[in-house]
Parts: sequence; C-alpha cells; structure tokens
Amino acid sequence: MVTSSFGNRGLSQFRRSGKLRARWATQGDYLGDHRFKVGQSVNYTPGPRSGVYKITQLLPPEGEELQNRIKSADEPHERVAKETDLKRVV
Repeated sequence: MVTSSFGNRGLSQFRRSGKLRARWATQGDYLGDHRFKVGQSVNYTPGPRSGVYKITQLLPPEGEELQNRIKSADEPHERVAKETDLKRVV
C-alpha cells in the first residue's frame, strides 16, 4: 500500500489492487486544530447576517482553511463558516 498525505489532515491517497483511491482524513485528524468547540458562542462577522451563532459541528478544512457549522437562534437553518470569519464572544 502506497500512502501520500497532506500533513495530518485533508485528502490522502492510497493504492490497493492497482487502483488509486482517495479518502478524507478521519474527524480525529483535524479536531485538535479548531479554535472553537461545539456549543461555543461566536460572532460571525462577514456579510449582512453578522451576529451571534453557536458552533454545531467541526468540519474538515477546505484547502488550508478550517470550517465550522454554525446556527443562529434567529434562523431555521445552519451555515458553514470559515474559522477566520468567527470571533470569540466575550
């Protein structure tokens, strides 16, 4: 088996039976890198929907940017936000 990985997170490639396959890193591979925790309140800063949101899920990175799923009490749906768009609620 040949393995190529991008650090400890992201897409890795492996070869089995002559076929090249791709898999995403497991959740444990990137959880330690997030600045926020599930349930934590954060300020979401970009665009007209700025306000206080709660982190509902830690997501894998998109490129080098970590992402979080967030939810506002004022909206029925969740959003995906980059960590750089979030600030800690003081």
